[in-house]
Amino acid sequence: MADPKIRIRRSSTPNKVPNITQLELGELAINTYDGKIYLEQDQGAAGVGNTVVRINPWNVGLGTTAYNISFESGKVGIGTTVAQYNLDVGGNINFTGSLFQDGSAFTSGVTVKDEGSALSTQATALNFVGNGVVATGNGAEKTITITSGTGAQGATGATGAQGAAGAAGAQGATAAAGAQGAQGYQGASGGGGGGGGASVTVSSNPPNSPSSGDLWWDSDVGEMYVYYADGDSNQWVETSGGSETVVVSDNAPSSPNHGDLWWESDTGQLKIYYNDGDSAQWVDANAGVLSSLTVWQSNSTGINTTSNVGFGTTTASAAITVGAGGTITVGTGVTIESSGQATFVGVVTATSFVGSGANLTGISAGFSPDAQGNLVAGTNAGDSFTGTDAENNILLGLDAGTAITTADGCIFIGQNAGEVNTTRSSLVAIGNNSGTKVNNAYGFTAVGDQAGKNHQTGQYSTYIGKSAGRGLTGSATDNTIIGGECHYNATSGSYNVSVGKQAMSLASDANNCTAVGTKALQTSSQGGSGGDNNTALGYEAGDQLVTGSNCTILGFNAQASSTSVSNEITLGNANVTKFRVPGIGVTFKDNGGTPTQGHVLTVDANGEAGFAAASGGGLATSGGTLTGTLNSRDIIPTANNSYDLGSTTSRWQNVYTTDLQLSNKGKTNDVDGTWGDYTIQEGESDLFLINNRNGKKYQFMLKEIS
Repeated sequence: MADPKIRIRRSSTPNKVPNITQLELGELAINTYDGKIYLEQDQGAAGVGNTVVRINPWNVGLGTTAYNISFESGKVGIGTTVAQYNLDVGGNINFTGSLFQDGSAFTSGVTVKDEGSALSTQATALNFVGNGVVATGNGAEKTITITSGTGAQGATGATGAQGAAGAAGAQGATAAAGAQGAQGYQGASGGGGGGGGASVTVSSNPPNSPSSGDLWWDSDVGEMYVYYADGDSNQWVETSGGSETVVVSDNAPSSPNHGDLWWESDTGQLKIYYNDGDSAQWVDANAGVLSSLTVWQSNSTGINTTSNVGFGTTTASAAITVGAGGTITVGTGVTIESSGQATFVGVVTATSFVGSGANLTGISAGFSPDAQGNLVAGTNAGDSFTGTDAENNILLGLDAGTAITTADGCIFIGQNAGEVNTTRSSLVAIGNNSGTKVNNAYGFTAVGDQAGKNHQTGQYSTYIGKSAGRGLTGSATDNTIIGGECHYNATSGSYNVSVGKQAMSLASDANNCTAVGTKALQTSSQGGSGGDNNTALGYEAGDQLVTGSNCTILGFNAQASSTSVSNEITLGNANVTKFRVPGIGVTFKDNGGTPTQGHVLTVDANGEAGFAAASGGGLATSGGTLTGTLNSRDIIPTANNSYDLGSTTSRWQNVYTTDLQLSNKGKTNDVDGTWGDYTIQEGESDLFLINNRNGKKYQFMLKEIS
C-alpha cells in the first residue's frame, strides 16, 4: 500500500456525524460520546467520497446489558431487500427455545379440524388449492370454506385423460358446467380434464392472447410454461418449478432469471437475482442484518470492508471507531488511546504536521517562537541567549547561532551556521558551515554550503553559492560574490564583484575587480601580486590575466595580450575580425595582417576602413617624406593663407590643373597695396582673365611665335 497509515478524527459531541467535506477517503472519525465510527464511502470509483456511512449500525448495551445488541431505527430484512416489518424473514427459521407472542408463549403447530372436530394430528403448514376457497374467522382459529367451482378451473386440466382413470374423475367429466369439474381436479390430479382445446406454442416470446391452460416452450432458455389463471391474476408460470442456475464468475451473468444465484469470485459475495414485480436486480444473499455481520470481504491484498468498524462501541461513526477507554496498540511501538493520547516509539515520518505544537511536551528543542520571537531548533542552537535580550532570531541546525547572547534579527540555518556571532544583529547565513566565523560584521549575507565560511569582520559582503568566497578572512570588505566556487580561494581583497561559476576562483588578494561570467578573471592576482582594478565580462573573459592591472576585457574567451599586461582594453577574442559602431557609421575591418609603420588607413567600396601599406610608399602624419603617388580627392590646409605648396628651394616641377583660381584675399600686393581675386580660363585659341571682384573679363594678348 502506498500509504499504510490510518488517520483518525474524533469528536465528543453527542449525535455528531461528520460530513463528506470533513473526511477524506481512508480516514476514520470516532464519536467517543456515542461510541460510533464513521468513514467516507465511494462507490463511484472516482476517488471522491459521496456519502458518510457508519461502520457499526447496531448498538451495544452498557453495564449488565453490555453484550446486548440493538438497532436504533429501521427494519431488518433477512432473505429480502424490502423489509416490510421490524423483522421480515424471506425463508425458513430454525430456532431453539420458546417463541413468545405479546409476552405469552406461542404454541407451535396448527390444529386442523374436520367440520368442527379436531383431527388427531397438528400441522405446521396447510396448503389449499382450487377455486372457491374462502378463509374466515377471528383470533387464532380460522374457518376454511370450499364452495362449488365456477367451471373455469376445469379448463386448466391439460391432462384430462389421466383424470378419467379415477372414479372421482368420471364424476368430474359430467360436471363440465363447473362445480363438479373443480371437485374432479381436487380429487384425481386434474379430474376436470374435460377442458381440452389447450394450445402448445414454441417460440422465443410468449404467445399473444393466451387462454388458461395453454403451453409455451421458450426456445431461448429451453423452459416449459403454462398459462395459469387463479381467479385474481393471469400469468405464465414454469412447469418445472424454475430454471434457477448458479454461476461463479467475476462479472454478473447475462440474461438471468428470477432466483438465479451468482457467486462473485472477486469479492466472495453470494447474490440472488430478485424480481419483485416492479424491477429486477442482483441483491446480496446476506442482505439485511446479516450484511452488517458479514461485511468483510477478501481479495489478493487481504481482508477488507466498506462498513464502519467499532471497538468497544455500538456506534461506529467512522471507518474505525474506538469506544471510550479503548486503546489501539500496534506491536510494541504504537499506542493510540481514545482520549487522543498517542505514543510512538521511534521516528514519526509524515508529509506534513498540522497544528501549532503548543501542547507538545518532552521535546528538548521546541519549534515555535519563544516569548521574544526567537524560532530555534537543533542541538545547541541559540543556547547562549542572555535573558530576554536576544529577539526575533531564526536559528535552525546543529550549533546554529550557538554563541548569540544579545544579537537580534539574525537568520542562521544549517549546521554551524553563524556559530561564533555573539552581538551583531541582522546577519544572514543559510547553509551548512556558512558564515561560521562571522562576528561583528555589518550587512553580512551568505547563502550556500560553506558560503562565506571564514569571513570575519569585513562589512557589507554578500556570498551566494556553494563555497562562494569561502576563503576570505579578516577584514575583507564590500565584496559581492555570487556563484558556485566563485572567489573561493582568495584570503583577502575588497570591493570586488564576481558573478558566475568559478569567477576569480583562483584569485589571491585582488581588489576593485569586476568579473562577470564563468571563470572570468579566474587567475587574477594568483600568487599574491598585482591583478587589481580589472574588469572582465564574458565566459572565460581574462581568465589568463595574472599580474596585469587596470585592464578591460570584454567578450567570450577574450584575453589580454599577456598575463602581465596593464592598462589595456580588449574587445572580443581572436576570431573577431570587425569592429562596428553603427550609430556613427564606423566599421573597422581586418585587412589580413597587423598594421606596421608606413601603413595608411584606407576605406574600401563598402565603407569599411582598415590599415594597409600605401601604394608606392607611405604618408607620414608629421615630418615625413611622401614617396610615390598620392591618390586623393581634395587637399585642404588646416588654416587659410598659412601654408605653402612647395618652397623657394623645393618647387613642384609641374602643376596640372584646369582653371587656375588666384586670390590674395587677406593680404595686399606689393605694387598698389590692394588685393585681387581672378580666374584664368582657357579658350580654344585664347587665354582669358576674369576679375571675380567686379566681374570684368579680359583677353590675354598672345603673340604666336611658331
